[in-house]
Amino acid sequence: MREIFEPHSQAEINWDHWATLRGRRMAVFNYFIDSGHSAFTISYGSGKSDEQRIVTAYKGLIYVDANTGEIDRIKFEAVDIPRTFPINATTETLDYDLVPISGQQFVLPVSARLNMKAGRESTKNEIEFHLYRKFESETFIKYNLDPNAPPVPDSSTDEKPATPEPAKPPTPTTPAPKKDNPWVLPTDVPPPPPK
Repeated sequence: MREIFEPHSQAEINWDHWATLRGRRMAVFNYFIDSGHSAFTISYGSGKSDEQRIVTAYKGLIYVDANTGEIDRIKFEAVDIPRTFPINATTETLDYDLVPISGQQFVLPVSARLNMKAGRESTKNEIEFHLYRKFESETFIKYNLDPNAPPVPDSSTDEKPATPEPAKPPTPTTPAPKKDNPWVLPTDVPPPPPK
C-alpha cells in the first residue's frame, strides 16, 4: 500500500467507479506506476542459482470506503512484461478489513490472492491472515498499600564488609587454591589509597 502512495512512485491516480465490497460503499480509483518508478518485482525459479527477477510497471484498482476513507482492497497487475521472461502475466489482490485487537479496531490485511501465468501453466496462491494478537507486558508500581506496615529494616539494605573465608586444607579430591586465584578473598587488609 505504501509504495503506491510514496512520492517517488509518481503514481497516476484517477477515478474509476463506485462498488460495494463486504456490504460497504466503495469509491474505486485506478492507478498506474511506470517501470522507472516501480518497486513491483516478479521472480521465477526454484532457487538462488536459477532465479530470474524483473521489475515491471504495474497498474490496478484501489477500493476506498466512502465514509471512513480506509483502503479495503488493492489490485495489482504487472504491465509490459518482457516476452523473454518466463512469466507472461501476474495479478494480485490484497484485501484489508477492520480487525479487533485488544478491544481496538485496526485496518489489517485479511487475505491475498496471487495469480501467475507462465506459458500454458497457471498458478494461484491464496493467503489468509488470522489470529492477530497484541503482545504486551504490563508493570504496576503501587504505593502505600498498607500504611501500618513496618518499614524495611536497615539490616536488610545496609552494606557490610566482606569477611574472608577461612582457608581449607587441601584434600586429595580438592586442589590447593592458587595464590593468584581471583576468586579467593585476600586475608590482609589492603593499604589505604595514596593521597
